[in-house]
Amino acid sequence: FNQVEAPHQDGWTFNPSKDHKRLTTAMDRVMALMSDGQERTLSEIAHLAKTSESGASARLRDARKARFAAIYGNWNLIARRIEGGLWGYRLAKP
Repeated sequence: FNQVEAPHQDGWTFNPSKDHKRLTTAMDRVMALMSDGQERTLSEIAHLAKTSESGASARLRDARKARFAAIYGNWNLIARRIEGGLWGYRLAKP
């Protein structure tokens, strides 16, 4: 993905000087992985994108936010319950 100046993530614990680069590169990795439209569990996403499961989950939520669309495009996050109580996630164009 094009490294345009990415909008900041948010939340009361977000510190731009400490977190912006780390979270932006994690977002790049998650989006590069998930832009193929394949369904994956959080564990698979975390492993393949080299981030934590909670980080992968947060980046997927970020993918739905309008302020990230200029960089990563518009995406719908599709979640479905799969076997064993796990959830599968995939990104799809609207």
